[in-house]
Amino acid sequence: MAQKPLIVALAVAGIALATAGAWWIQNRGAPAVAAVGSPAARAPAASAPTPVAARGAGGASMPSVEVARVESVRLQDDAQAVG
Repeated sequence: MAQKPLIVALAVAGIALATAGAWWIQNRGAPAVAAVGSPAARAPAASAPTPVAARGAGGASMPSVEVARVESVRLQDDAQAVG
């Protein structure tokens, strides 16, 4: 019976370590999020080059837009299997 508190403590420590490791793996490459009104949020990314075609008069960057005609299609919802 003396080993039960030791086993519980090791289990809690293991779960805490696994949780911290999972959090670190998921967030190690995440960029910092800027506040909506901050100057960092309004500034364009320095690493993303702007294509020449997307630049307006004076070299100002303009947002790119993709346009497509709307089409109506009939979807078929079935599956075929061999077995």
